[in-house]
Amino acid sequence: MTEAPLHVTRDVADEMLTRCAAGDRAAFAELYDFFSARAYGIALRVVRDPALAEDVAHDAWLNVWDCAAAFDPARGSAAGWIMSLVHRRAVDTVRRIEAGRARERLDAQRTPPESHPSGEDIAALNEARRTVRHCMEVISERQKEALSLAYFEGFTHSEIASTLGIETSAVKSRIRKALAGLRRCLGDE
Repeated sequence: MTEAPLHVTRDVADEMLTRCAAGDRAAFAELYDFFSARAYGIALRVVRDPALAEDVAHDAWLNVWDCAAAFDPARGSAAGWIMSLVHRRAVDTVRRIEAGRARERLDAQRTPPESHPSGEDIAALNEARRTVRHCMEVISERQKEALSLAYFEGFTHSEIASTLGIETSAVKSRIRKALAGLRRCLGDE
């Protein structure tokens, strides 16, 4: 078995890639022999895992075969085009892995603990509910209505004003006064 030369001219590489676009498997094999080590090196620098770099380089070479017709020698060399495919594939792989890790972290944060509330926790929660209900009775009906539309229905100040037929400034005032009344009642002031 003969070893591939260490260097190939741009014209020769461009011509081999053009032949690949026409389905020439021998030209593809030659390109692979010339550039596979370099492609693997680029993938390894990006993904930093030898096995994953092999997968990335393999996928990139499949992409070279599938997309060889997209190569335009007027826009750059075959070597540059191949290495950019490898680099993009490696970067996409890293991004996909990082996105998966981020999703896993978010899922772990969202997963509620498996513990059940104690009797004390339930009692404290019930007491807090009673206190909030009592404090809601302390504020005026107008304030309660504006507060409910804002915080329970998710309405904007403009939507509340339109719903209640009042000015936006009046909505803001009602909400501000309602919150101040709740703070006083709850003992937060």
